[in-house]
Formats: sequence, C-alpha cells, structure tokens
Amino acid sequence: MILATLYGLFMIAVQQGEAMKTAANCTISPERRISFLQLEAHEFDQTTAGWRSVARENCYPAAEGLIADYILFSPQLTSADQDLRSLRFHAGQMAAFSNQNRKAVEYFRGSLNQGPVEVENVGLFDWNSYVLGTIAFLERDRDSLQNHRNELATPEKSDANKLNRSVLEGYLACFDETYAEAYGNKNCQASYSGQNSGD
Repeated sequence: MILATLYGLFMIAVQQGEAMKTAANCTISPERRISFLQLEAHEFDQTTAGWRSVARENCYPAAEGLIADYILFSPQLTSADQDLRSLRFHAGQMAAFSNQNRKAVEYFRGSLNQGPVEVENVGLFDWNSYVLGTIAFLERDRDSLQNHRNELATPEKSDANKLNRSVLEGYLACFDETYAEAYGNKNCQASYSGQNSGD
C-alpha cells in the first residue's frame, strides 16, 4: 500500500515535471519574437521559418500568440493582404488544437473571403464553405456541417475542393471528437459513410 502510494506520488511528480518542461520549451524569447515579426508574410505563414516551427513542437497556444502578434505588429503585413486571411485561419487552428473553440471561431470568421474563385481547368474553389463547415463542427452543428460539405461536392466545385471536402467529411464521421483528434484524421475521412450527403 505504501509502495503504491509512493509510486503514485512519483508519477504525479514526473508528469508535473514534463508539463513544466513543455511550458519552458514553448517560451519564445523577445529576441526570437522580433525576428519572427521581421519575416516576409508568406515566409512567416507558409514555411517552417515562421509560426510552424513553434507549432510543430505542439506549442499551440504559443504559436497562436505569435501569429496574433504578427497580425498586429508586423510591418510586412497589410489589411488588404491575402496572407492576413490565411494567418487568421491558422491562428484559429492553433486555438482549436488547444480546445479554445470560441476563440478559434472568431479567428475563422475573420478568414472568410469574398466568395468562390474560378480555378482554370478545375472549377470553383470555395474557401468559405470549408471555413463555415469548420465553424459548424466546432459549434456542434451537424446539419450546417453536412450542408457545407455538400456544397463542396457540387459538380462545379467537386474537383477544386476535394481535399477540404475530405476534411469536412472527417469531421462528420468523428463528430464527437475534438478538433485535434478529427482534423486531417485519415481514419475519420475513410469512415465517412456519405449518408444524407446529397451526393
């Protein structure tokens, strides 16, 4: 009994130590933060030189805060920049990975654009339906999620939105899971039944 208690206390101490270690590893120094803010917008957003280098260490709150700082303070970004919408979406992902769904939804809404864009020889790329489907998943609105998935399956949009449609299908198949568990989960996507899909 005493040994079991001591072992339990030991494991708690180990877990707390690992948590402290992780928190320390996720700290971004002021100097490093400034260097991030000086990156060109595309480099910061789309390459491992930017926020992704923080997120890949599972430091999602730190990555979200870094993206938020870049949006607010970087001289490389303008309010009319397409990168701004992309950054808002990625900040939303970081919040969602941390189960901060309300904050994630705010970011995601800020990433909406003016509407579908024609992609030559492919069809209409419908970013908004993907984003709104993601929001529906976080807000546990299955009907809305299904409707946005179906919108991406229409003939004029099917080819251009195949990857994003698969993500929404994964959300439908694993509807009760968290964003971190369902996003990009190939098992979830493969188990989508298509029931009530309108296909």
